[in-house]
Amino acid sequence: MTGLGIHAVVYVAVNLLLLVVWILAGGSADDIPKYMTNLNLARDSQFWPVYVMIFWGIGLLIHAGVVVMTWPKRMRQQRARRRARENIQRTVLGILDGTMLEGAAVAAIRATDGDAAAKRVKKQVRRARVETVDRRPPRPKPAPSSRSMSGRHDADRSSPGKPNDRRRHTDRQWVAVMFTDIVESTRLNHRLGDEEWAKVLANHRSAVRECVQQHGGIEVSTQGDGFLLRFASPDRAVTCATALQRGWSTARVAGAADGAKPVPAVRIGIHAGEVMHDEDDLVGKVINLASRVTDVAEADEILVTEPLADHLTDDVKLVDRGLKNLKGFDRPRHLLAIVWQDSPDIVVLDQNERSKLT
Repeated sequence: MTGLGIHAVVYVAVNLLLLVVWILAGGSADDIPKYMTNLNLARDSQFWPVYVMIFWGIGLLIHAGVVVMTWPKRMRQQRARRRARENIQRTVLGILDGTMLEGAAVAAIRATDGDAAAKRVKKQVRRARVETVDRRPPRPKPAPSSRSMSGRHDADRSSPGKPNDRRRHTDRQWVAVMFTDIVESTRLNHRLGDEEWAKVLANHRSAVRECVQQHGGIEVSTQGDGFLLRFASPDRAVTCATALQRGWSTARVAGAADGAKPVPAVRIGIHAGEVMHDEDDLVGKVINLASRVTDVAEADEILVTEPLADHLTDDVKLVDRGLKNLKGFDRPRHLLAIVWQDSPDIVVLDQNERSKLT
């Protein structure tokens, strides 16, 4: 189609130039319309540009006919090339998902095919991840055990001289990982006493488990006042975290009015990526990173990593918290806070300014 347009522009420009040459050679511009409609008169008056117009015009019509006839085939080929290119882009982005090269891959797609194509490929990768996880049958809830928040079992013990027949099964799985942690739990336990603290902790655990079940999450482990949870998609994890913070905020206001048990402040950290599913446990760098994100979160804050934020739907409001140094990781990580309040009065981007307000 572009070639036909160029052909038409050149045809018009050359014929205008020929008309100018004919006028400069002694022709009359007023006679041109008459010659254009009467070929015999044009021949007798030696209006020679008309021959170029006729024969070149026939060539232009043939070109247009070829373009029209081949247009459906060309469109099918163009769609096939676009689908093939998007398949390659999805494969590359899926491999780099959650890594430091993910942003570069998205930028390359945006530079090649535009912002709309980059968003479309990102959504397709996210949808494929969620569908893959959702098709897998849920694992049974693990029996109570004394394992740490990182999900590691104590070493298997065997009787001397007897082989250990226990078989271990591992596979990789893309999940959203969420940690919850009560802020200053030790100080609150000391202030309330063990009996009251046990009641507060029981209410807290019940609220978390109920919310996780409602949003399709799975409790991986719990230790003390913290939880390790996993979800099939970042949207489910953030929706659950938002529901928890809003529920605790409402209960805190109601409890202050009627003197009910205190509702402790909770910080939440979420990250997404591939983990190793070792029997009933989750292990890997994703778990450690989510734990460190929780460590730097403020009270009543939901803090997420940039890779997870890239997979969220557009209606989730985020506040940039900048680059944060996380214990055990060589380079800073870009973190963002979820705006879970219905109508926040103050949203401050700088952490130093936040501390002044509190």
